Amino acid sequence: MTDHERQSRDAAAALAELLAGNRRFAGGGAKHPRADRQRHRDLRGGQRPLAVVLGCADSRVPPELIFDQGLGDLFVVRNAGNLADEPTLASIEYAAAHLATPLVLVLGHSDCGAVKAALAEDAAPGRCADLAGILRPLVDQARAELHGVTSLPAGDPPAAVPAPPGAAELVDRAARLNAQRVAAALRDCEPVLAPRVREGALSIHAAFYALESGLVELLD
Repeated sequence: MTDHERQSRDAAAALAELLAGNRRFAGGGAKHPRADRQRHRDLRGGQRPLAVVLGCADSRVPPELIFDQGLGDLFVVRNAGNLADEPTLASIEYAAAHLATPLVLVLGHSDCGAVKAALAEDAAPGRCADLAGILRPLVDQARAELHGVTSLPAGDPPAAVPAPPGAAELVDRAARLNAQRVAAALRDCEPVLAPRVREGALSIHAAFYALESGLVELLD
């Protein structure tokens, strides 16, 4: 078995482990594994995380808890809106290139505050306005999709599409689209990630966490 074949197998196993841990968490049976003193000692010599999780900074979505993983299991990168800015990309590339981590999971979630800021009519304060500006096109796309419009006519303002009946549905749809968009961008990111994806050494997926149920849904 080649190294790339081994990493592809490891990615599938890692994804299965994350989803199994999430089912334990959502069902109230979390084990909180690999958090004892022996695990502390084992990690002194280095780390070999099974997955990178690019998640939102929202305090309600801690990856280690919702996937029921322990110390050293996840390489976690978080920011508001789970966006792939330059420092985030560098962190993910480090995990892929230097730690041989075979899986990247981009995790959006319901009731996302960053997406809600993009939906709000009032201008967000400070740099929050920049974040809202990045996400606003996805809100517009989600609004169009909820009304059965595959694309907005060129030149038409977002207001040309009527508001959906439920803002929560719009926010969640946009959060899903954002996770998928970021995952797709990471798959095409040169020079580190894209070659590994093409070779089968790295798998990148988008997912969505529902606050109400505690369950994670794969989006691709």
